[in-house]
Amino acid sequence: LYIRIRNKTSSTVTVMPFMADAGGFWMYFLSQAFGWSALLWAWGTVILGLMLSGPRPGRLPLSGPRLERLHRTTSLNTIALIAAHALLFAAELVRHDTAAWNSAVATAFV
Repeated sequence: LYIRIRNKTSSTVTVMPFMADAGGFWMYFLSQAFGWSALLWAWGTVILGLMLSGPRPGRLPLSGPRLERLHRTTSLNTIALIAAHALLFAAELVRHDTAAWNSAVATAFV
């Protein structure tokens, strides 16, 4: 996304022309990357949880305890990615609204 915006080939710039400065919105782009990664990890975590709760496929090379450990690890990774997404997004809001940073923090978390 960063490269596409820098090269002016992203539709994001068409919809939001103020974001054409790729260097100025790097925290927002990083926040989006963490958010999309969290969505993908959450999907994988749900699939692992479904494999734990129901009958496992016979060809699955993972034992029950190993699958449980993998599910817990991906769950924690998903939580960390969501936290990084939220914190970077809040920091981006605070950074661009320096006049009233306390209202920006309230807006970010409410």
